[in-house]
Amino acid sequence: MLEPAATGWFAHTRPFDFATATLSLREDGRRFETGTPSVGAVYAQLAGLELLRQAGLPAVQRETRRLTAELIEDACAAGLSPRVAPNPAERSAIVPIPRADPHTDVDRLARAGIIADARPGLVRLSPYFYNTPADHRAALEILADV
Repeated sequence: MLEPAATGWFAHTRPFDFATATLSLREDGRRFETGTPSVGAVYAQLAGLELLRQAGLPAVQRETRRLTAELIEDACAAGLSPRVAPNPAERSAIVPIPRADPHTDVDRLARAGIIADARPGLVRLSPYFYNTPADHRAALEILADV
């Protein structure tokens, strides 16, 4: 049987016994459950969900696709080579850009207030409907300035 690498009190066979001396995991998939969710985070996400509801998911998707296409086009124009599917219909809102030292690039972007992520050999930019073309142009200026 698979053993969870991390677990919480809901995975216990008798979670409401609050037995902390031993861990007796459930025999089913519930053995992978964690503990109580962060109630504060749940309430915070409600505001974000309300924004999405007001904007409408089709509009969010259209704008995110438009921003992604523009980011890819601008990255190519800046001499960068985004690693994306050639067919726009097969793309996600993730634009990985090959880089020699992605962690250093992500740090430079962070100092400029731009949130990105490093993957092996890549800087990952992820435009979303609340971003602006100026946001990704600022990121590309930093990446192209090396």
